[in-house]
Amino acid sequence: MLVLLIFPFNVGAETVAMNVSAYTWTGNVMANGEYPYEGIVASDDLPIGTRVKINDSVYVVKDRFGGGYTNRIDIYMDSQERAIQFGHKYMYVEVLR
Repeated sequence: MLVLLIFPFNVGAETVAMNVSAYTWTGNVMANGEYPYEGIVASDDLPIGTRVKINDSVYVVKDRFGGGYTNRIDIYMDSQERAIQFGHKYMYVEVLR
């Protein structure tokens, strides 16, 4: 007999109010040694590899601020214009772990 257990995708997820901003390429590699690309975020207090959901988009933590900030996320964007337009917001972020 085959028993199939179905769990929701976000088991163990936690929703946190965070300071969210955007950044673009500075010419350097990220904290993990890769060059930045859309779909990654920087965070000092979440482990590298952690997945987060912001505005129905899922991102992976692969970079750091380097200042020891808490409850702060920086979304990488290919365009400086888009990063500036995104600005700085306080939003709910779902930490998917």
